[in-house]
Order: sequence, then C-alpha cells, then structure tokens
Amino acid sequence: MQSLPKTFSHAIQVTKRLGLKYIWIDSLCIVQDDPLDWQAESAQMATVYQNAYLTLSATAASDGLGGLNWRFEPSTQFNYDGGKRAYFRTERYTKNTVNDSPLGERAWVLQETLLSRRLVHFAEDQLYWQCATIQDSEDSLVAAGRKELGGSEYGDPLKIFVHSRSQQLKPTKAEARESWEDVICIYNQLKLTKKSDKIAAFAGITTFMQTLLDDTPFVGLWKSNLPHDLLWILNYQPGTEKTPVLVDLSIPSWSWLSLSGTGSISLLKNHISHDADKSAAVLEIIHSSITWSGQPHTSKILSADLVVRSRLINVICEKYRDNQFRLNLGSFVPESGGVTHPYDDSFQQALGFCFMDHVEGFSEKREVWCLEVKRWISFSTETRSIPLQLKEEEKDIGTVSYLVLILTPLGEGVWKRVGAGNIDIVPGQKSTSDPFERAERVTVSLK
Repeated sequence: MQSLPKTFSHAIQVTKRLGLKYIWIDSLCIVQDDPLDWQAESAQMATVYQNAYLTLSATAASDGLGGLNWRFEPSTQFNYDGGKRAYFRTERYTKNTVNDSPLGERAWVLQETLLSRRLVHFAEDQLYWQCATIQDSEDSLVAAGRKELGGSEYGDPLKIFVHSRSQQLKPTKAEARESWEDVICIYNQLKLTKKSDKIAAFAGITTFMQTLLDDTPFVGLWKSNLPHDLLWILNYQPGTEKTPVLVDLSIPSWSWLSLSGTGSISLLKNHISHDADKSAAVLEIIHSSITWSGQPHTSKILSADLVVRSRLINVICEKYRDNQFRLNLGSFVPESGGVTHPYDDSFQQALGFCFMDHVEGFSEKREVWCLEVKRWISFSTETRSIPLQLKEEEKDIGTVSYLVLILTPLGEGVWKRVGAGNIDIVPGQKSTSDPFERAERVTVSLK
C-alpha cells in the first residue's frame, strides 16, 4: 500500500471501508505497454463501468498523487415554518468544482461519468453523489435544488444513460439519438494526452449507444443514418483558438473524430432552420466498410471506405468570419460527370454559407466543390421534403434548400471533406438559378 500513489491507496481504503473485496484501477488492471491487452480491455470499458458497484472519481486530483482527502466545510441546516428545511453555507468557490476540475476536462472521463451506475466525486470543496435516482452533495444544496452538480451540463444525455437501465424509463430511439448528438458536442471539447486515443476514449459510449440505437457504428457516425451524420460541423465559441488538430491521419476526413480542438461538434441542421428536420436524403450510399488492425474502436484503422453518389458542382467560397465562409456561384458550364468548369469571376451569385473544418490553408477566396446530400422545399403554406426532381405543376414553391458537403479533390474520383454548408435557391427569380439543375449524379470516393 505504501508504494502505491496516494490516490490509489485512498481508493483501496474507501473500498475496504465499504465492505467491498475488489477494485478496478485502469492503469493497474490494464497492461499499459501491451497494445493487445490495452485494446481488448479498453473495448470493455462500457461493461466495466456499467456493472461496477460504485465509481470513485478523484475529481480534484491532477494526477495519481493527489489523493481523495479534501477539506470540507459543511452547511448549516435549520428548520422553520413547521418543519421546512433551510441550508446556509458560505460559498468560497465561484467555479463548478467538478466540471472545471482537472479530471472534468479529460476526454476519457466522460464515458466513466455517463456509464457508471453510482458515482462519488471527491471534489475540491466536498463530495458529490450521482446515480439513477438522485444527485446530492455533502452540504445538501444539490438535493435542495440550490446548486448544480458537476456533470449537470450533460443534461439529458446523463438521463438517457441512467434511465436506460430501467424498462419503465428506457429511452426511445429518437431520445437516444438526440442524446448522442449532445454527447459528441461535449466530447470534442475535452482533452486527451494522446490524440491517437480519440476513438478509443469514446469506445464505451459507442458500444452503449449501439444497443440503444440498434445500429452499426461507423467511425463516429451510424450506418443507417449516414447522409444525416455526414453533415456535422465544427462550431467555435467567441474568443477560442480556431485551429483544429488532426488526430490521426488514418481517421477519414468525413468523420468528426478526425479533428481535435476547442470547437464543439454539432449538426448543420441545428444552425439553419427547424425545417431542416424535414429534409430528404438524396445522397446514395454505394459502399461503406472499415477495417481495424485489432479490436474495433480501440485499435488503428487500416482502411475506411465510403463511396457515395450524388450531384456535384464547384463554387467559390469567401471567408466571412472564424471558420464560416460564404458560397458564391459564377457562370458555369457543366462538364460530363457533373463537375463544372471554373466560373467567370466577373459574375457571382450568392448561394449560402458553409463551415470549414480547417481554416488554415484556406485563402480569403478559393474554389471548392459541393456534394448534394439532403434537400427540402418550402412552399407558401408548408415545408416538406422533395424527390430528386421537382414537378412542373408545383407552382407555389418558396425556397429550395440543399445541405451539402464541401470537398476538395485528392485524385481522380477521390475526394476529401473540408466542410459542410447549405445552399438556398428561390425558383423563378431572374437573379438566381439552381446550380444543381444541370449537374449529373457522379460516384465519389470519400477519404
């Protein structure tokens, strides 16, 4: 015991005092210098945390030497008005001592927080408790509703994870799907010591959600929902660093897991209109497959193939702010295969906007290609999805909206994703023309 780091020693003492015989400590139970053992055990993290009796979180410790003992100043409780309770405590901490703690910023910890049945945070100011039934703190202010528990920023995602174990509260696929979108937004902003762990540190959550969604994971996306999932964007908060880091060159550009930075991941539809939920997928998935060097989600990707078919046009993008660019269209003549000739820069038609994955390397103005993924149409009285071709008898069309992937060529038929955006067209206006109208559907291999 004396040779162990303080945090490990304290955790063992707590385990013994609870009358439990066994404890799992990742760095001790997983052979760190054995890649095969690390892959196999990391793939089981969902099972480990879901079935643990209790998870101890050394929330305030910056490393294994920090320990679990932290000074606690209790609140004062008094009764009034016939038995009602009130709590008083001088608050010395203006920050959230769980979310803003050293541990709360680590990417690996997210799945431990969401998957654990019961969790005790040994925070800087006091102990916090969370489980499927209650959230509480030593000063009772969390249970009294006067203070938020660290991790409460996870909101509905946390509820989905804890309620999934109850048949009465089991979430629907739609609720699970919404939770997934919230979780990836949180995860991308957390820190990793090794950028190459980006997929592995998320493996437990992926495995858990696979059961709820009854779907096949595909490098941060889902097979049955690929056109929708491909339309993710990197969104930055004001004042943050806007240079994402490539995590691993083996991770394909069409996956949000390929990037790491201060930006949050969200879906393009959330930044456009509620009507985007009514969009119809026009992107055809020809082939999708992935090969791992070992255990899925915890080993290296050997190959990730995604071949799709849709209409493709080229446009010009101009920087607007941060990683947002305007999309403009000049005069064009479609080539065979649907890709257009370079446009006449003397004429430009405003189309829409896009969010670029990488700002560096993009000049203020440059040529890119737009691949049609989803589409919806606004009529004068309603909004609904539309098929590939509009019917001539539909006269009350308001706006035709396209959701697109922004691509750059890597070689013949091979393309790299560099962003996502939307294009809005108002049929009938002399100043606007539909850039996709004369474009043919082409087969594209995304890398």
